[in-house]
Amino acid sequence: MAEVPKKKSIKKEEISKFKKYMKSLEMIPIIADMRQQAEEIRQNVLKKNLSKMPDLTEEERIRIEVMTQALVKKILDAPTQRLRAEAACPHAPEYATVVRTLFGLKENSGSCGFSSESCPLSTAAD
Repeated sequence: MAEVPKKKSIKKEEISKFKKYMKSLEMIPIIADMRQQAEEIRQNVLKKNLSKMPDLTEEERIRIEVMTQALVKKILDAPTQRLRAEAACPHAPEYATVVRTLFGLKENSGSCGFSSESCPLSTAAD
């Protein structure tokens, strides 16, 4: 019978870990939107600038492509890690709202994440 409290403790700990994991999944759409937006910007800027450099070899174009991919990945790494870490925080919805606002990502609800009132910023990205 001495093992019952130990089992309950393990169960409680595992449930807590699972809840944190489930909360972290809530940030995945925001992270995906943020990365997709950055990739679209990267591709547009790259296409525009490569068209102005017709003398580049294919190898040079590939190097520039790889370099810009690495740059975008590096820039988004810290915000991505922070969002994942903050997912379990009670203020996660506020973090999500701030990220969507700062990056100009579309808000699903059309209302402010802080006040739940209609938000002109959420429709400004449309």
